[in-house]
Amino acid sequence: MITASISIKGVLLVDGGVVLVHSPERGWELPGGHMESGETPEQTLVREFAEELSTGVTVDKPVHAYFVDIVQGRTIFVVAYGCHVSGSFRPQLSPEHDKLMICPLDRLSTIELPRVFRESIERLGHAA
Repeated sequence: MITASISIKGVLLVDGGVVLVHSPERGWELPGGHMESGETPEQTLVREFAEELSTGVTVDKPVHAYFVDIVQGRTIFVVAYGCHVSGSFRPQLSPEHDKLMICPLDRLSTIELPRVFRESIERLGHAA
């Protein structure tokens, strides 16, 4: 039996690129985080985008789901959703991240990004 925590990530396309945030510990990643007790995935993303980027989003359908083994005995189940900006996009980074990038989709291969995040972005592109 697999015991895993749940992480919800958002694929947000803005101005022809995807929004990525950089963590000094984890590197480049999609915005998002762990579900809190009683939250839906959509509520998690709305909260996480507000906390991480001071940005409002609406959440679309899931685009990718996968298990990630962080260390032996610790697995995270990640679900990535397509998102849209709600209101204007004027992001302000939280202390959790040190950089923000809107990466053009045609330059995604030049960024050191975990394969599963890249796959989530590509799947959203194919679904559009």
